Amino acid sequence: MPSARISQWILLAAAGAASFYGANWLAGSDDEIDPPAALLRDVAAQPATRAAEGPASAPPGAPAALPPARPAIDAQTPSEPFGGRSWAPPPPPPPPVVQAAPVPAAPVAPFRFAGMLEQGTQAPAAFLAQGEVLHVVKTGDVIEGTYRVESLSRSQVVITNLSTNQKLTLGVAGEQP
Repeated sequence: MPSARISQWILLAAAGAASFYGANWLAGSDDEIDPPAALLRDVAAQPATRAAEGPASAPPGAPAALPPARPAIDAQTPSEPFGGRSWAPPPPPPPPVVQAAPVPAAPVAPFRFAGMLEQGTQAPAAFLAQGEVLHVVKTGDVIEGTYRVESLSRSQVVITNLSTNQKLTLGVAGEQP
């Protein structure tokens, strides 16, 4: 039984192939067996002005119903075929991004807090070392016309840079806290 079934399938496939090749032979087409490729070649060979001329007769050997020729689509200009149009002016461009200026680092005071003098004086005084020079200052004193002493305590001295108006704090060990 299985061999009879196989022979039926082979016979059916041979009949289908013969009818396909026979129909192509009867149509008289010397082109390849793929009819859509032949249609595309015929449509591409027609001039682009066919749409302006109106309906034309079909080329010989082609089916009677060919799709109408269309003008080329311009891919450079985007369009919305189904969207609405707005006559409002376009929105203004965003404002330019302004880069924030980097915050300058706090200047380092050229002084080192060396100590306090409190005995026998009405106002305490501080010793500020600047390299080899030792300054003895009180609250309100101006050092070299650039720094003013704001406050004194046993642990720190607060001075203000007069050119930048920045306050600097000098600790007992000489570092800035």
